[in-house]
Amino acid sequence: MYLYNVTVSVEKSLVQEWVDFMKNEHIPLVIGTDFFYDARIMKVLVDSEDGDVSYAVQYFAKSLKDIQDYLNNRAPEMRKHHSDKFGEKIAAFRTVLEEV
Repeated sequence: MYLYNVTVSVEKSLVQEWVDFMKNEHIPLVIGTDFFYDARIMKVLVDSEDGDVSYAVQYFAKSLKDIQDYLNNRAPEMRKHHSDKFGEKIAAFRTVLEEV
C-alpha cells in the first residue's frame, strides 16, 4: 500500500469550512481521478504555537506509479482547486509513504 499524505495547517477560524470543503468537494474530486481508492482526514493532536489546527489528509493508492501519475497529471489542478478556495490561509506539505 502507498500513501500520499498532505499535512495542512488551517487557520482556526476556517476549520469547519475547510473540513466541510474537504469532505464534500475536494476529496471526492481527488478520489474521482481514479489514482486513489480511499482517503481519510486525521486531526493532528498537537497544538501549534500560532493557534492553527493541523490535519493529515491521507490518500491511499495501490501503486507508487498511481501516485506518480497523479502528481504529474492531476495534482496541479487539484492544488489550484484548493488554493482558489483558501489561498494563503492554508499551508501544506506533502509526503509519499510506503507501507512496510
